[in-house]
Amino acid sequence: GIFNIYEYDLSSKKAEPITNVLGGAFMPDFDPERGLVYSLYTGDGYKIAHISNPTKVEENRYLAREHMPRTAPVNDLTQARDGHNGHGPDNDDGPQQSPQAEKYENTYGVVNVLPRVMIDYGTVKLGSYFTSSEMLNKYSILGGFAVNHSFDMDLFGIIQYRNFYPTIFLEVYNQIRHAEERTADGTDKFKYNLLEADVGLELKLNNANTVRGMFVYSRYDGKITFQEGGREQRFGYTYFLGSDFALQWRHEAVSRSSTSSINPRAGRRFTLRYDRLHNKFFEGITINPEHGTLVEEYTTYNYTQLTADWDEYFSLPWQHGLQLRVKAGYIDKPIDSFFNFFAGGLIGLKGYPYYSIEGRKFSFTSLTYRFKISDKLGLYIPPLQFDKLYAGVFFEYGNAWNGGSVEWNDFKKDIGLQVRADAFAFYNFPMRFFFDAAYGLDEVTNRGFKYGKEWRFYFGITFDYID
Repeated sequence: GIFNIYEYDLSSKKAEPITNVLGGAFMPDFDPERGLVYSLYTGDGYKIAHISNPTKVEENRYLAREHMPRTAPVNDLTQARDGHNGHGPDNDDGPQQSPQAEKYENTYGVVNVLPRVMIDYGTVKLGSYFTSSEMLNKYSILGGFAVNHSFDMDLFGIIQYRNFYPTIFLEVYNQIRHAEERTADGTDKFKYNLLEADVGLELKLNNANTVRGMFVYSRYDGKITFQEGGREQRFGYTYFLGSDFALQWRHEAVSRSSTSSINPRAGRRFTLRYDRLHNKFFEGITINPEHGTLVEEYTTYNYTQLTADWDEYFSLPWQHGLQLRVKAGYIDKPIDSFFNFFAGGLIGLKGYPYYSIEGRKFSFTSLTYRFKISDKLGLYIPPLQFDKLYAGVFFEYGNAWNGGSVEWNDFKKDIGLQVRADAFAFYNFPMRFFFDAAYGLDEVTNRGFKYGKEWRFYFGITFDYID
């Protein structure tokens, strides 16, 4: 549909519109003395609109008929529907004759492109994001890529088609990595190509609940280039083939507010997921006796995986907030460690590396206390406009294991600090900055390496916060 700006009564929980536009109204900013300003989407881009005394308007079939002053001439899209002459604020000559209603036809939007710069494992990757959607959001496309000097690449594309109920979606992800190792005969070169494709249906049951059913196909390829007898040899193989039939239920009922992203203070969100996986994992190479060719050998792992992720938010005085998070996972059969749950890193126990804690069962709990530093930073560093700044402290407790019973004495703990900043790029695209510092309170030994008892740091720029 078309985005408009609404007034929401916290006591009656009733929302009433205060704009009624054709293209879309975004990013409102209200001052009791100066009125309302917002970003108005038009056929020739975004304009800044101002209403000195905003009042409730009546919703109707024919949009953009209210007298709303604009800071720039209206566009052709608006002129075609409200008879406006395109030279300043709407005049008050009385009601104008409505054009005859016509059947809506798909109206395709422009492709928006954003630059992408990232630092990954000590290298700089350059690329871009691109996005486009139909005017009424009947379809949307989001994609992006990044590449470094070694031609390591990250690519993804997401298509959603909403002309039917349910939504049909297709998601494709691809990563390419290169590595080298010095040997007595020269340099061995390795190339890894990881591909995943998700296709399925998404049902929105109501404003809070969404169900997804999907099929996920995965294929991981490797290629080795090495020196043998003074000659360069090459060998390629596939080391993982996966099929996953998944069902997911997501519930999101976080109280709406201007800080519900940076500091949710009431409500909850959770995700429950069931996966039935059929995986083939590389074990070695044999020679085909009939053709004399090299053939991969695989071990098959068919198993069921259950995961749960629950966030509960609590309101505290002075606009402070408390977040309780509980995550758990279970795999019903013994598997190769390649398919384990990993309980460390940014999405787990931040005081430990991602791969340091692993197993086919895991449990994780965190408690985060957040407080406001500023709700109106007003800091402009082109093309970014910084709006809000919050900080927090957290405690995390969890473990991953393979045995049957839970050994509470083996659970790991960490503590940490967090800083978050809300910003907008080019006055429209939401940007989220975060910095986390965590200290692992326990020592972990995995595969002969020791972890913990050290500070670990995380920094990121995203469209929304990861948790």
